[in-house]
Parts: sequence; structure tokens; C-alpha cells
Amino acid sequence: MRIHMVIADNDKDYLEALEGYLTENYQFKLHLSIFSRKEYLDQSLKEANREIDILLISPEMLSNLAEIKKIKKVILLIDGKKDMKDNQEAENIYSSILKYQPCHKLMGEVLDLYSEGSNNYLLPNGNTESKILSVYSPVGGSGKTTMAIGVATLLAQMGKRIFYLNLEGISSIKQYFPQETPHFNASNLFYLVKEQKKNLITKLSSMQIKDHGTQINYIDPFDSALEWDEIKEDDIDFLLKEIQNSGLYDYIIVDLSSNFDLRNIKAMTLSTSIIFVLQYNLTSKAKGEGFLKEIERLPYIKDTIQNKLILALNYASNIKNYCLAERSVDYYFPEDRELWLTRNNQIILNTNSDFSKALFNLIQNLEK
Repeated sequence: MRIHMVIADNDKDYLEALEGYLTENYQFKLHLSIFSRKEYLDQSLKEANREIDILLISPEMLSNLAEIKKIKKVILLIDGKKDMKDNQEAENIYSSILKYQPCHKLMGEVLDLYSEGSNNYLLPNGNTESKILSVYSPVGGSGKTTMAIGVATLLAQMGKRIFYLNLEGISSIKQYFPQETPHFNASNLFYLVKEQKKNLITKLSSMQIKDHGTQINYIDPFDSALEWDEIKEDDIDFLLKEIQNSGLYDYIIVDLSSNFDLRNIKAMTLSTSIIFVLQYNLTSKAKGEGFLKEIERLPYIKDTIQNKLILALNYASNIKNYCLAERSVDYYFPEDRELWLTRNNQIILNTNSDFSKALFNLIQNLEK
């Protein structure tokens, strides 16, 4: 059954923009009614023959609201601190959210408030084809995160919906996504995971950040690297399954730490493919072979992980026919000094670089 949602505000341009987003993303899940004049709203509420699930309304439309008993959840659209001060009494009665914020965050907050204390959960339109792509290396400085961000960027440019999840204790993603620090980050996300919240994805929709340069969705790292030590194998299992089952993304790019532990093993077993990144040097070769030996010792997951591995040799200009424990390298990536460009104080992938061209070949095979 679709949720009946009424939106009332006197700004027609705002209503038109919000209606367009909701029609595109919640087309078959919402029964939507829009009002820009209070008298039409009041008349519609008086004549309504069914209960309204959500009323999203600006304070100026709220006075003398008729038939409030027909509405399950009233949420005020607050236009900054002035509205909050002028409408303190209404705010003491009803929930409120900021009016001017990205549509996906606004709807995430609306649905989060609607689901509080109930089993009313609603997600945007999704599909069931979400793929988990993990990027792993047992070697620090191998270019693992470069590979993960590169894959995410190129897939997003192909029109894929991407969620990038960094599972390192100390992350370098601020180098790639330098937006101002948001209200939410991985610390908040894993708090919900620990609680096994059923509305996790609804909350994630409002917590995630979209990088406007790349169109990649992501969430900022933990407040403290030490918090990563508190994350367990079951937490990774719950989080990745929840995100994948939501169908909100075409690809979930998981940037794993260099540790060999149960958390990373769990992420790998859930992955559709694993990009295994190594460098062309003896230390990397030794650690890579050590990783493969460890996998051999775990018969219950050996075949699962080995069959998903994509062996990528980085900094490998003019190298061919390289093997790791009798396994041939799948893709060679050259050392590329033109890999990154700087634009508006942000590092962005140079999609015309030799590295990007090699990465595109890998992605084409993933898409087959």
C-alpha cells in the first residue's frame, strides 16, 4: 500500500522541485498531494475519506489546521532559525526539519520521523541488481584507494548509482571528497548497525553525502580510528546486506583495510568481485602470496574468495606475463603522473589518463 503524503507550502517553485524529485524516486510508493494555498488544503482535509500518513507543511499554512486527527504524522518545514523562533509553540507539538537541504536528505529525515516508534518503512525506488565490489591489498601504498575511487568515478560517469564505503581505520577520503564536515559519519552509521536498526537504510539516505563532482555517494570516516576496533564481523554482514538488499545503488564500492581479519573476509565473501591490488616489487609479491596461502587454509571460504579475485598489478609500466603463486595477473596499471587533476581545491580523476583507460577495460568486463 502506498503512503499518502501531503505537502503544503506557499513557494510554488519549491513545491515543483520537490514534487519532481519525489515523482522520480518514489513514484510507486507515495500517493502525493501538493498545496500552495491554505484554503485548498483545508478544504481537501475536510473532504478526505482516508487517513493521511504524512503532512509536510510550512508553519504559515498550519494555523487553524482543520481535521488534524486525520493525519498520522505532521512535520514542519522550517526555514532556518527565524522560523524556529517564530513558531516555537508549534515545534513543541510537531516534529520539524529544515526546508532548504538536498531532497534526498530531506526525504531521509521525513521517513525517519515517520518510522519512529512504528514499523512504517519506505525506501526510494530501487532494483535488486546491486553489486558489491571490494578493493583489497595486503600492502600499504599499493594504490588501493586510488583504484577504488577510480572505479567508483568511472562507473558513476556511466550513469551507475554508486555508494562508496571506506572500511579503513585511518582513511584518506578527505583528499578526494573535501566537503565540509557533515553532521553524520561512520561513527553514527555503525551505532545504528550495532543496534540492528530496521530503518537503517532510511537513516543512511539522510546521512550520506553526494559528491557533486563525481556523483558518488559516500559517508565520512569515523570520529576516531580506534572505533574501527569495535566493529565486528557480524556488523559488516548486517550493513552490507542491508545496503545491497535496498537496491538503491548499482554498485557498492568497499575500500577495505590492509588487514587480514574476519571483517575483511566477511566483506569479501559477500562481494560480487574483489579487486586485489599489488605493486610490482618483491615486498608486494611476498605479501600477495602470503594472502593467497591464508585463503588456502580456510576451506569454507577458499573457493568463494578465489573465484572472485581480480588480480591488478599497479605501477607496472611495460610489465607482462607476471604471475603470483602460479596465478596470472588480470590487469596491468601503469605508473601515471597525469592520473589526478586539481579543480576547485579537489583532486579528481583524469579520465583520459593511461591508468583510467586500463581501469575502464576492467570495468567493461565487470559489466558483462
